[in-house]
Amino acid sequence: MIHGAWWLLGDTVVAAGNLTDGDGYARLLRVTRLFEGAAWFDSSLPRANAPYGGSLHWTRPFDVLLLALALPLAPMVGFTKALYWSGVIVSPLLHVVSALALIWAATPIVGRAAATFAGVLTVTQMGIMGYATVGHADHHMAFALITIVALGFTVRLLTTPDFRRGHALAAGVTLALGLWIGPEMLGVLALALAALGLVWLADEPGAVARNLGVVQGLALGLGLAVVAEHGPRNFFAVEYDRVSIIALTGALLVLAFWSAVAVTTRLTSREWGTTGRLAVALAGMGAIGTALWALYPNILIGPLGDMDPAFLSLFDDIAEFGSVGGPSRFLIYLGGAVFALPWVVWRTRIR
Repeated sequence: MIHGAWWLLGDTVVAAGNLTDGDGYARLLRVTRLFEGAAWFDSSLPRANAPYGGSLHWTRPFDVLLLALALPLAPMVGFTKALYWSGVIVSPLLHVVSALALIWAATPIVGRAAATFAGVLTVTQMGIMGYATVGHADHHMAFALITIVALGFTVRLLTTPDFRRGHALAAGVTLALGLWIGPEMLGVLALALAALGLVWLADEPGAVARNLGVVQGLALGLGLAVVAEHGPRNFFAVEYDRVSIIALTGALLVLAFWSAVAVTTRLTSREWGTTGRLAVALAGMGAIGTALWALYPNILIGPLGDMDPAFLSLFDDIAEFGSVGGPSRFLIYLGGAVFALPWVVWRTRIR
């Protein structure tokens, strides 16, 4: 109802037959090329940057979703109009599914009634509604859905007394799907792995098995994603702005760390203590970071690091490329994490 009211009363862009921004049109052009016979692994846009052509770092999962929504409408209105309306409605549909997923994800923590209320409250969050309204033919709401599902599986993994390997694998595969859609998922991945690592740091029973299961699912999902996105012939292609062998290598290194911890834990009865586990964790993080940097030296270069300085001024007015804006705004971005941090420190206290 709220999306319909937003469309009818406040959105003149889509009412005039337009999408919200240029990214949506680029996405639909990309899907149109795929529908017309472009190769699955071809990410080029020949008519961009004329006469040279261009390419996009976007990946295929969202293209497939747009096609799936458009094809049932195509026999009635033609493919072009069907694809346009697919782009119009895809983000509101993803929002509805995300709200339902949030109810599922939060129920183990707050109960069904409060979780339902949380799902409804997503329509009051401008961080969601800014991407969820009609006309956003882009993948941002897909990130919201995948984030909720991944954290939902992680919550179940951490709140269920008995270890369920299915929850661990599902969490890892879901996180891999997010990385396949785009590197923006790295932040969520870091949060999930940090939460699971803190559970081990606090010496909770079964923590090693839980971490192993999630990272196994992550490595499996990323392996499949690299094959699906690049093909067997280009499996080892190095790309920093979309899923590639770099992400899979990182997952395999994390898997090696947790495998080593599992073997060591099984072979020795020595109690490490919180301090010992913290030292092992820091050493593991340092080793993984060093190995990735040695294998892929450009991994530490930001998204604008290799850009010609003459073009950098074009990004001055784009908020996502700007600075955070100072400590106070950074605290606002952190939100509830500011209040959760003291509890985390207490929960992982030295025993």
